[in-house]
Amino acid sequence: MKRFLSRAIKWLLIAVALVAAIFVAVGNKHGVSVNIYPTPFVLADIPLYAVMFVSVLAGIVIGGISAWAQGGRWRKLARHRGRQTAGLEAENRTLRAEAATPVDRLDSTGTPPELAAPPQRADAA
Repeated sequence: MKRFLSRAIKWLLIAVALVAAIFVAVGNKHGVSVNIYPTPFVLADIPLYAVMFVSVLAGIVIGGISAWAQGGRWRKLARHRGRQTAGLEAENRTLRAEAATPVDRLDSTGTPPELAAPPQRADAA
């Protein structure tokens, strides 16, 4: 129910924004000339609503690129931590497999044969 309500509110806001954009377009359809300073180019008789919508769209695109660029450090850190986590999980699986040594393979001291100290030679003393 909560998800439905949030979707309904989102679509309602989108509909209101579209209606407002239509009203802006109808109210500002007279032509304007746009001078691209410092070049001598003049774009003449462009509807004002087109200039406004292109300006808003350009702001959204530039803001999105800026936000994406600033998040690069965090994405790099997340990739590094993901690789580190994968390595630690692999090591954990290996250690758990080694720890699952069957009890019948243990010697009298409870140590697996591969971890037991080598036998002492008689002539070493």
